[in-house]
Amino acid sequence: MGYYKTENGDGTYTTHYFSEHGPEPIKSEPMLIAPEVWSTPSDPFNCIPYSDVEVQFEGNVTTAYQLQRKLGNTWVNWHMYDKLGAIVQTVTQPGIYTMDGNCYLRFSAGNGSTLTRRAAI
Repeated sequence: MGYYKTENGDGTYTTHYFSEHGPEPIKSEPMLIAPEVWSTPSDPFNCIPYSDVEVQFEGNVTTAYQLQRKLGNTWVNWHMYDKLGAIVQTVTQPGIYTMDGNCYLRFSAGNGSTLTRRAAI
């Protein structure tokens, strides 16, 4: 996938993404993922196009959730931020947590909550 930017005339830019198989745009800003259930948190979530990702944990956490990000071919433990901006290594309480995007994310452990994810550029 490639991209190019065009100026909007008001000091802002629009990013256009296109397939390597042709010049037709396949996505353009604003890009976002509306709230959707992350039914299998161990399945990788492609966050490469998104700078920020939020995950809402609803219900009691029975096993702590451990976030991981893909680094090359390896999954490494990663961190999140709570509502006050403090770094959180694992999620043990319900709430909304923010994480950096621009990568693949998944949870290697965790159980008990319903997870809802959303993302935006």
